[in-house]
Amino acid sequence: MIKNFLEILKGSRGKRIIYWSLFDFANTSYMVLIMTISFAVYFTEVIVGKENALRDFYWGLSISISMLVVALLSPILGAISDRSGLRMRFFIISTAICLLFTTLLAFLGSGTIALAVAFFILANIGYQASSVFYDSLLPSISEPQDVGRISGFGFAMGYLGAFFAVGFSYPIFLLAERMGDISLLRYSFLVCSGLFMIFAMPLFINIRESRVITGNLGFAALSKYGFSKVFKTIRSYRSHANIFKFMLAFFLYSNALVIMAFFVAIYARNTYGFKVSEIAVLFLFAQIPAVIGSFIFGFITDRIGPKRTIMMTLGLWIIIIVIALTGKTKIALYIVAALSGFASPSTFASSRALMSLLVSKDEEVEFFGLYGLFAKLSSITGPLVFGLISSITGSQRLAMSVVILFLAAGLIVIIPVKENPRHGLPGV
Repeated sequence: MIKNFLEILKGSRGKRIIYWSLFDFANTSYMVLIMTISFAVYFTEVIVGKENALRDFYWGLSISISMLVVALLSPILGAISDRSGLRMRFFIISTAICLLFTTLLAFLGSGTIALAVAFFILANIGYQASSVFYDSLLPSISEPQDVGRISGFGFAMGYLGAFFAVGFSYPIFLLAERMGDISLLRYSFLVCSGLFMIFAMPLFINIRESRVITGNLGFAALSKYGFSKVFKTIRSYRSHANIFKFMLAFFLYSNALVIMAFFVAIYARNTYGFKVSEIAVLFLFAQIPAVIGSFIFGFITDRIGPKRTIMMTLGLWIIIIVIALTGKTKIALYIVAALSGFASPSTFASSRALMSLLVSKDEEVEFFGLYGLFAKLSSITGPLVFGLISSITGSQRLAMSVVILFLAAGLIVIIPVKENPRHGLPGV
């Protein structure tokens, strides 16, 4: 299996796959250091302050606003870039926006709440928008028979990048903890932007837009086309019912995965008593099975099809949540970290692979834009549901139990989805 995949990586297409996957290596540092570990703590404890009762509200509001804006922009930008042949240009611009405002976050101190919220929203909009353009490149570098392995390879590179970013920032975590100065976490933001920029460059330098520009359209014309294309895509529900059914399933189980991503550090600190440095170690521990899982499930996806693979990983996720709910010691959370590290990239890679197979080549950007929209919507609703239940009941374990409901609902909805028969993959 590995030998066959290494054959794919040879030649000009192999280089394009490697350049493409390096962006996964690059941008995961943002998700890990900004969204999950460093900036979440820095924002609530330094910028807003521990004594401010609204610190979690401000953090949640920042996430919700940024994801809402991205949810509205993602399909529009996708359609605009598809029409004008400017996908790579939009890709570079959105990445640059993320890098700029991530760097600026490091220069904000106590009390700069408004600026921090604004900079974070802009950085996150840039990050999320760039992900839409990145995902839409997958069909152009893969073939139906190897899309699962290539998608899995990308996620494996992403988790290697996360391992590298956290490992590189770990001395900062230890220093901040030992000196009792959480404000030192700001230097990890610079680590994030630096790694992101360095490893994103190979893609931007070596991969060119292959689409033919259809006309020299102005912004107003492009915007009009973008909006009309989005609404046309949504109105095509009946003729694309299979795709929309999958995206609904994706939305449901993505709520569960988003909750785990945004609240795992908080859950570990408040429910299991982990320190920041221990959370970093926990995260590093999860990266090893994450890389292994990306490759293993990549081959499984190509063998049995992405739909069956997704169903397998959702079953594994339900087991993971049960352990997180019933565990009593830190060892339980290490088991959760290992299993979730194994399942997470596999779920997203299989989902990306299935989406790639369901859409036609001439509709890939529009539908990947909607695919991004459903992902962003889950990033609004999932954390909101968790936060409300946790706040009302005072129990994070009870709030975590809702994750099982999202997973079960997604599993039920995906059952009737049919994989595109023209690709010769096994159907369910």
